[in-house]
Amino acid sequence: MKKLFFVSLLLTVIIMLYAVALAGDCVDVSETHWAYPAIKKALPIMQLCTAANEYKFNGDELVNRYDIARFSTRILERWGFSPGGAEVPNDVPASHPDYEAVQKAISADILSAYDGKFYGDKLINRQQMAFVLSRLLNKKGIRASSAQEKHSFQDLSENHWAFEAVQHTVSAGILKGYSNKFYGNRLINRYQMAVIIARLGDLVPETFRTTDTLVERNKYQQPFLNAAGPEGTIREKTAPLDFGSYNALVIGNNDYRQLPKLRTAVNDAQAIALLLKDKYGFKVQLLTNATRADILTAINAYRRKLNSQDNLLIYYAGHGWLDKDADQGYWLPVDATRENPILWVSNSAVTAEIRAIQAKHILVVADSCYSGKLTRGLHITQKTPDYIARIVQKKARVVLSSGGLEPVLDSGGQENHSVFASAFIETLWQNKEVLDGTTLFTKIREQVGWNADQIPEYANIHKAGHAGGDFIFLPHE
Repeated sequence: MKKLFFVSLLLTVIIMLYAVALAGDCVDVSETHWAYPAIKKALPIMQLCTAANEYKFNGDELVNRYDIARFSTRILERWGFSPGGAEVPNDVPASHPDYEAVQKAISADILSAYDGKFYGDKLINRQQMAFVLSRLLNKKGIRASSAQEKHSFQDLSENHWAFEAVQHTVSAGILKGYSNKFYGNRLINRYQMAVIIARLGDLVPETFRTTDTLVERNKYQQPFLNAAGPEGTIREKTAPLDFGSYNALVIGNNDYRQLPKLRTAVNDAQAIALLLKDKYGFKVQLLTNATRADILTAINAYRRKLNSQDNLLIYYAGHGWLDKDADQGYWLPVDATRENPILWVSNSAVTAEIRAIQAKHILVVADSCYSGKLTRGLHITQKTPDYIARIVQKKARVVLSSGGLEPVLDSGGQENHSVFASAFIETLWQNKEVLDGTTLFTKIREQVGWNADQIPEYANIHKAGHAGGDFIFLPHE
């Protein structure tokens, strides 16, 4: 029975993840973005925004020939075509992840080799895209008619090698010109590719016919799936304990107005917001490039939202500063100036807000220079078998900082993250059990220590109401 229950649970979670992916839930594309409707349609073909890339679409990334091989073969399969096995150029080894897609695209005569090579990393421009699309349309029997009105573009002569393909795709409504020009040499990014695929789908509805299995669609999303052991799922095993609701305020500041800009803070915040939401079931508020008023207003709002059984995590990534004369640490919002601290957010202001919030457990995670100023020494007792049951009942006001009283790195981690954020994300993604903050800190400290000259710290927040508890992460199934 337990095995059947696990299988049922696994399928349910996979189906939910599949629905999320198809709904266009990309952490870096808002519903107000101009390409959002197209991305929502095109994701079954493009298969981006998965756990493998932290649900990012990365729309400004340019499309290359490997991408076209993948997209075109998926389209052909949905149209009912099964391209055979053509000879693959020698610059695409059999171990390459796109080997099969390249083989099918060449077999279907959608793409071609040149001098025995495929040149998969070569970027695609608009006139090359027109050529690919025209071949796809021909496969579906949608051919250009000689009676169709010619579309005149000042930058495309009738003797140009791509002229007929451009005419074909423009007439079909898939590509368009701008101000009487086609701009054939312009490269195509993922946003534009999504629009092209969406238009193709509007013309040929079978484009979005689902053929891939749920397991295949989510093969990179296993970190979301918490395997149930012989004693049942994590939620079942911890059912007698009241963990309360989970809430998170995640702040990432890159675009400072009068201070040096940062590179990774916003990216860190977006990835962590998604991680907390999808794997741990947090209700997340994400602030990027926030002012002092934005930060304090958001923190203050939790005084009204939360009760004594709830949990709150506040993640800050951005500039920090230590005023040695005043013995005070600060977070620096994007409107901060170098000389005047009136727009800085002091540790004491954060502590005062935290002290007034009724939540049972509050964890502040600070990835900024001098973030260790928030901490005070925390005595860690030896864990006993009932450790989680004991600390879940006790009030916690704790801080995990990326370093002590020293500058910390704004880069150096994987996937354009800071060293600290990279360790934080990796540890929580891999976790499959109830995880307390102390254990999280221990795992992160080792990773950061090996990769940077900074040592994370974990302690209670001084005079904030700490009563011996600890923050607990509970994977959301």
